[in-house]
Amino acid sequence: MQAGMIIASVAIVMVGFLPQLPSPALLVLASFLTLVAIFFRRFLIIIPLLFGLLWASAYGYLGLSQQLPEDLEGVDLWVEGTVTGLPRVTARSQRFEFRVHCVEIADGFCQNLKLKKIRVNWYHAEIPVFPGDHWRLLVRLKRPHGFANPGGFDYEGWLFRQGIGATGYVRNHEAIQRLTRPGFDGLLDQWRFQLLSGLRANLEGDARKGFLLALLLGERSDIDDQQWQLLSSTGTNHLFVISGLHVGFVALCGYFLFFQFSRLFLIGPPRIAAQQVGTIGAMLTSCCYAAIAGFSLPTQRALIMLVVMLMGRLCRRQVNDWHSFCL
Repeated sequence: MQAGMIIASVAIVMVGFLPQLPSPALLVLASFLTLVAIFFRRFLIIIPLLFGLLWASAYGYLGLSQQLPEDLEGVDLWVEGTVTGLPRVTARSQRFEFRVHCVEIADGFCQNLKLKKIRVNWYHAEIPVFPGDHWRLLVRLKRPHGFANPGGFDYEGWLFRQGIGATGYVRNHEAIQRLTRPGFDGLLDQWRFQLLSGLRANLEGDARKGFLLALLLGERSDIDDQQWQLLSSTGTNHLFVISGLHVGFVALCGYFLFFQFSRLFLIGPPRIAAQQVGTIGAMLTSCCYAAIAGFSLPTQRALIMLVVMLMGRLCRRQVNDWHSFCL
């Protein structure tokens, strides 16, 4: 069982290093071989390998299908959708992610366009953009691109992992309009934006503002280039990207606080052990912290691993650490 988990994980990672996804014919052959191995109960070790190959390839093809078609690059498009995430505001522009509901070209709707999310800049905008806003915008887009310099940041890969199918900018036009104000859609992003605005106001003039916002909300836009260069040179920039280190520390604090609370204030016959109370507290605090950080991919990964590890303790079962790691 554990060997199968490792083999499937290795197969998934291997697909990520391929210069292009396996062809559909190869995936059909892999599916056929998987069924044959299951039916005859032979060569079972290849089943997790083929499963990992099929899983990662299917995810890759799904992501590619949600990118902007090549023939629509550089074309003015009317898009209607919702602002997601935290908009980043500078003196010249507002940059934000936009969940697309529909796209209009020359007074007609593209019914087959699978574009789900885009990332755009709005230069010299007179109207501020907030999370959860529903807009109708005129945009000019291009497919995800990035530099292929060895050792450099893989911007195209980052866009793919975020599910962003195109980047571009908003073209100022008198017909642009905000359709509705924020509602319950994107409520978490709205709350995070309010928290970010309040912290920025209270920390104005504090040299540590950028670091505190990065640690609390995962928002690094307030760390200036000089500070980030210093962090990169000293190898400490990973400390300001919310991931397993931070989620684990918050979970440890939550466990300690809930454990002590259980020991001090829960009076009477113990129906639930103090260790279980602490485990529940660790899960709750880590989930809250991940939500404040916007459930970024590193945060999701750390949270899943933490919950898997803690479930054995919560259920009072002896779970091998190696088995938890494989899960």
